[in-house]
Amino acid sequence: MTPAPAPPRRFGDLAVRSVIAVIFAATGFGAIWAGGGWGLAFVMIAGGIMAWEWRRIAARPGDRVLAGFQALAVAGAVFVAFHGRIVEAAVFLFAVATLGAAVDIARARSPWWSLAGALYLGAALSFFVLLLGSPQHGLQVIIWLVLVVVATDIGAYFSGRLIGGPKLWPRVSPNKTWAGGIGGVTLAAVAAALVGLGAGRGVGGGALLAAVLVSAISQAGDFAESAYKRKFDKKDSGRLLPGHGGLLDRLDGMIAATLAVGVLSLIRPELPIWAW
Repeated sequence: MTPAPAPPRRFGDLAVRSVIAVIFAATGFGAIWAGGGWGLAFVMIAGGIMAWEWRRIAARPGDRVLAGFQALAVAGAVFVAFHGRIVEAAVFLFAVATLGAAVDIARARSPWWSLAGALYLGAALSFFVLLLGSPQHGLQVIIWLVLVVVATDIGAYFSGRLIGGPKLWPRVSPNKTWAGGIGGVTLAAVAAALVGLGAGRGVGGGALLAAVLVSAISQAGDFAESAYKRKFDKKDSGRLLPGHGGLLDRLDGMIAATLAVGVLSLIRPELPIWAW
């Protein structure tokens, strides 16, 4: 009699995921903390890689070279936005991404996924360097953003694995549960409260609401990337990070959350989001 297969371990991938996540986080945080050219270089390289991976998901054999247009559009827009030239960054992003889309059209390919990905990534990462470069509270806002997203990931991972239960969107992401989603939002709110207390501001209701919203949008970004990969029958965006897949797989929630924080910061520019 053939023995029954052993059930999958609940946290079987935790060790590899944790080691890679710590190494990547340390590298990214070190570059951002150093600021200046180090932070800019990290965001530009990360943006170029994610744009390449985004194009790769939808690419057919022989088409991947066209990902260079999207990588250049995103990295270039980040560089221009870092120097405070917001309008020029938007023009550069749209022009180069559209040029890549035009090449797709000329080759009888559908251009819209690649164009949308470049604009999405370029806008989010341009917001990131603009927030980081803010002379008053830029680094604090970025730290708040990172803590909220990391808390969301940790809360969702452990709540989902320990509690289980009904799935959020099984057709797109069969491992994600309602328990995980709620756990992620809850831990994100706790992280925001701790930031407020640590900064001597207390627990602001506005900051908690912002953390809940940003956490939910972060999880929505994760689902959106999963749906995009499933449409083109891809499991991962790449193989750069063992246990995580590609860089886009690791930062999909951060990209969506950055876009949300950037927009929210425009709504209330007089206060950093962690002090609302």
